[in-house]
Amino acid sequence: KNEDYDKGDIGGNHSIGKSDVAGLIEVVFADGEYSELEKDTMDWIRGNIGMTDAARKEWKSAYSKAKAVGMWQFMPKTAAIFDLKINRYVDERRDPIKATKAAIKYLTSLHKRFGKWYLAMMAYNCGGGRLSWAIKKARSDDLSVLLQVKKGRKRQYLPGETRNYIRKIIALSTLSESESM
Repeated sequence: KNEDYDKGDIGGNHSIGKSDVAGLIEVVFADGEYSELEKDTMDWIRGNIGMTDAARKEWKSAYSKAKAVGMWQFMPKTAAIFDLKINRYVDERRDPIKATKAAIKYLTSLHKRFGKWYLAMMAYNCGGGRLSWAIKKARSDDLSVLLQVKKGRKRQYLPGETRNYIRKIIALSTLSESESM
């Protein structure tokens, strides 16, 4: 089954390009009933992060050193929380429909928890515990404060990967807004 996911075949009569996240969101949206907050999450994904994670890697090879897999880069524990099966026969983190549904639920829960999209995305990348620690240490959830890098500080508020990740999302969001003008 994973071979079909790798080729962009998402089941039924649907087939999408490997970086067509907007199309994937449309398929997922048509496939079920969602709360208003989940619909808001889908709209936000469609407009802001599709090209950040999905376009940079092929689904087949989307595998990180930290063992995150698939276009949404789910870690094994997070995948289990959102009901994605991982066993010797299947890894649903590679299933674009199931993984996208799980990503929508995960981002929705992070947005509820942190209240701002940029915080939800940072938590998606570095984990909710690490972001909570960063906010507590910084005594702020302001983006400019959390992104600060100070020499001599043993541990920055956020890992470098997360700082770069949120900068890419903001840049892509800004570009997509300016293109629609």
